[in-house]
Amino acid sequence: MPDKIKLTDELKDSLKDIIKSCEKEDEGIRKAMSRQWKKAEEFWHGQQFLFWSAQDQGWRSPDGMGFDDDNDIEELGSFSDKVVDIYKAHGESIISALAAQVPALRFLPDDADSTEDTLTARTYNKIADLIQRHNKAKLVFLRALFYLANNGIVASYRYKESDESYGTYKVPVYGKEMQEQSSFTCPDCDYSDEADWSVDAVASAGCPQCGSPDTPKEKKTKQEVPVQLSTEDRPKTRVKLDIFGALHFKVPYYARNQSECTYLGLFLDQGKDTVCEQFPDLVEEIQADRLENTDRFARSSFSLDEVENKGMVTVSKWWLRPAAFYREPLEHQRKQLQKKFPKGCRVILIGKERHFAEIEDEQLDDRWEIGQAGLGTFIYTDAILRPLIQIQEMRNQLVNLIIETIEHGIPSEFARPDVLNFSEYNKYEAVPGYVYKALPGRPGDKLGDGFYTSNRATLSREVAMFLKQLDQDAQFAIGSFPSIYGGPSEGKSRTFAEDAASRQMALQRRSIVLKQIAHMRPSHFCRPNNSLKGY
Repeated sequence: MPDKIKLTDELKDSLKDIIKSCEKEDEGIRKAMSRQWKKAEEFWHGQQFLFWSAQDQGWRSPDGMGFDDDNDIEELGSFSDKVVDIYKAHGESIISALAAQVPALRFLPDDADSTEDTLTARTYNKIADLIQRHNKAKLVFLRALFYLANNGIVASYRYKESDESYGTYKVPVYGKEMQEQSSFTCPDCDYSDEADWSVDAVASAGCPQCGSPDTPKEKKTKQEVPVQLSTEDRPKTRVKLDIFGALHFKVPYYARNQSECTYLGLFLDQGKDTVCEQFPDLVEEIQADRLENTDRFARSSFSLDEVENKGMVTVSKWWLRPAAFYREPLEHQRKQLQKKFPKGCRVILIGKERHFAEIEDEQLDDRWEIGQAGLGTFIYTDAILRPLIQIQEMRNQLVNLIIETIEHGIPSEFARPDVLNFSEYNKYEAVPGYVYKALPGRPGDKLGDGFYTSNRATLSREVAMFLKQLDQDAQFAIGSFPSIYGGPSEGKSRTFAEDAASRQMALQRRSIVLKQIAHMRPSHFCRPNNSLKGY
């Protein structure tokens, strides 16, 4: 493990100011985008009757309002919140169809006639297959598609991890020992050659240089020589991939592609015990710190009483390109940073107080790859399921309207209290055919004059047509046609070839996503023209 880089307090403060500038430059825009991303994830989890809470900076639903009893709900009046969740159903259909096969990674030799290039390409293909197997590429691909479906952007982080669970290997441990060595010198010509000359050599052939048969002078000296002392077991290292959605990382909103991202910030909310183990020099600062109050709620599945959770802390990691150092207004500090980190760096800050934890030489492009859901002007693109949110909301309203109409289809009955004794009536169970005692309220009145039945609620004929139209709009909006998920076919009879052709045509629109995500493959791990430095 490389030694930690030491920085002066002046440079640490400079880096903090640079990171603060990166974080605050588009704060309002990011909050607006975070609302969309979080709403999409809430819809995925079935929470679809939502309203925005400015206090919590998150979406709230009536289910999570924390009512004490039924009286609180009655004061708000009747509310129907039934959900027929087509959002997740369509999303899973799209994701499963796109993930049917993980994009292949194959390397070709630069020169097919070169044996060296051919062997190199073959070796890197084996390495790529090994990395995919170690990282369970199918699950990684599914997770990436989940973020593309709900956020429209995804990022993969590549790193190396050593652990004994991956196996161990033997490493020789060398040291130095003092050993006695002899050297011989000819008494006549002072010739000396330790490798070829000895007393036995003189006895047989004399001095190699002058041929003198005299016995050479022997001189003994002690010298340090390297020797293997022992062997030790070391854990094996694997290349790992981690996938993050837009709520956990941040890049400039004005960047068109990854090369234009001068910084990348990653936000992780972790237990203080875990962070203290990683950074033992900052235990007191970590224990005294608290959670962030801004994006923290958007990243969490729960928002109630999160501020009071003192067992967690936010760890923010920032990858800065050399261009980001120009955010430092003082020239001498900027030049120091550029000299010390000519290819960029990674900075770790902890907690709301931004405690400086660690800095390393690490290039952004060596560790990160950003993928998009589709076509767009900038790096942030629309999520795959974005058009489905409004259709889901209209469908929920329509379904609840149908339920309420059916419930109100049973008309309400009204009766004069002098005609019907309600206290006695309530003692009996209402059963068909039962006879109740009743008298007209006034002489000459009919019994029916004391009762009134309200009109029944009837459902418009256009409702069923509109509901069917919404389903068709949902399929067309995101390309989730029945042929993708094995739904009913359009015709009365379909052959296997026709079903396969229909599925292929239905997936044509979604091929944009596959082409985009294909460029996220970890090809820079094992590119024939580059070394595996750091891995």
